[in-house]
Amino acid sequence: MTVEKIIESAKDTQERLFALEPGDRRTQGAAGISCAVAIRSHAEKQIFRGFGGAFTESSGYVLSFLPEEKREAVLHAYFCPDTAEGNGVGNLCDAPVLVDTKSGDVYFQSSFYAIGHFSRYIEPGAKRLALSCTGFMMPATVDGRMGNTLEACALKNPGGSIVLVISNRTEADAVYQLSLDDASPESFRAPARSIQTLIIR
Repeated sequence: MTVEKIIESAKDTQERLFALEPGDRRTQGAAGISCAVAIRSHAEKQIFRGFGGAFTESSGYVLSFLPEEKREAVLHAYFCPDTAEGNGVGNLCDAPVLVDTKSGDVYFQSSFYAIGHFSRYIEPGAKRLALSCTGFMMPATVDGRMGNTLEACALKNPGGSIVLVISNRTEADAVYQLSLDDASPESFRAPARSIQTLIIR
């Protein structure tokens, strides 16, 4: 198993979709391991077709038939919440990207970067792989429940690379042991409140 790259977004560092060298997060030994993540590359599950969303291609198609002023109203309602009035339809929704219509400022929300950990590295046609994520002693979690563990998923891209996305929602660093099939496990550190994407060959 070769981890070629780690991409990370973390609360404490304020870095978003930041590329690291694998050695930056590799740890030595089994001391302090919170979770064991095991990927089975030959146990393939469903095929990943691509990323959808509430604003799909069909929505865009319908939007294209609206008069210009109606299109502007719909786009404003979904993507330009006004701080004083919400989005004009009685709720204060959130979106990955928000626009302040008064100043013209654009705000990339944390959900934008979280989605990027999947959408930038997992290719259409990738196959989800069998994965186990066995938790041991975890640090305190955001919601105070000790039953939470790291969350992870792995997919194999059509070109053969494996993408592992792992999330640490706890308030402390977590060390996890990663193994691929029968390869010797390696240990990595996921900072508090972080998402990591590992590119594996």
